[in-house]
Amino acid sequence: MAMANARLTPLQDISVPEPRPDEVYRLNVMGREYSFTGLKALLGAADLRKAGDINVGLAAGDEVEREAARTLLSDLSLLHLYDRQLVNRHGRIDDIMRVGYDLNLEVFDELALMTVGELKDWMQAASGAELVKAGTGLTPVMVAAVTKLMGVHDLIYNARKITCPTRPVRERI
Repeated sequence: MAMANARLTPLQDISVPEPRPDEVYRLNVMGREYSFTGLKALLGAADLRKAGDINVGLAAGDEVEREAARTLLSDLSLLHLYDRQLVNRHGRIDDIMRVGYDLNLEVFDELALMTVGELKDWMQAASGAELVKAGTGLTPVMVAAVTKLMGVHDLIYNARKITCPTRPVRERI
């Protein structure tokens, strides 16, 4: 689908899975068990330490905990992330999260069984056109998850594959 032809789907027409209870993600590293309750906690711990994550208690305590979270995250399938959307403090999907589910489901179905780690590897080998197509089938949470596994050079490498021309500004009359 070309972006110029994209249409906004009314919010009430965007299908989102029912919220599920938080699950606990666990991994034993060097004799110490790391556990993260809920996808928010796992995503926060897998990322570099930032003030926002620290303030809400989601940042990893140290680099070993961060790597444990990244390992767990890399083994989750995209379908797992799709089925466990992030909810607000009342346990509901807000409009911003709902818009993220306005996907090309045919593209998502092609990717759904990939793990986040496999998606990262696939992205490194994909062309710009393949990345653009895949982007129509990924939720923002899936994109956030895969970027937490990438270094800055990976991000730049993938971004440079995509051509995104802008239209020239027309003179005003």
